[in-house]
Amino acid sequence: MIDRISKQLSIARQCRLLAVSRAGLYYKPKGQSEENLALMDETDRQYLKTPSYGSRQMCAHLQRHGQAVNRRLMAVMGLQATAPGPHTSIPQKTIREVLTDFVAGLPD
Repeated sequence: MIDRISKQLSIARQCRLLAVSRAGLYYKPKGQSEENLALMDETDRQYLKTPSYGSRQMCAHLQRHGQAVNRRLMAVMGLQATAPGPHTSIPQKTIREVLTDFVAGLPD
């Protein structure tokens, strides 16, 4: 998108026109360390076995196996626990309760 050898528009002007910061243009993201890659691999293997583990349980599991890890790796990897959401234990109305509240009106 940005032409670095353009004589007509400076890089600053091109960045302004595209609403891109110049710092973002020059930024080169750092890769993950070998240690993090190994932890991510172990986290992925365990996640496939137990997808219901959240970040706290996954962290505890890895620490039990001798890994020094914090909870941010699952977020970096985009993993989420498959636990049910809130309010799953609230009882729903049964069909009998629904029908007792029902009053039939005149047809249209």
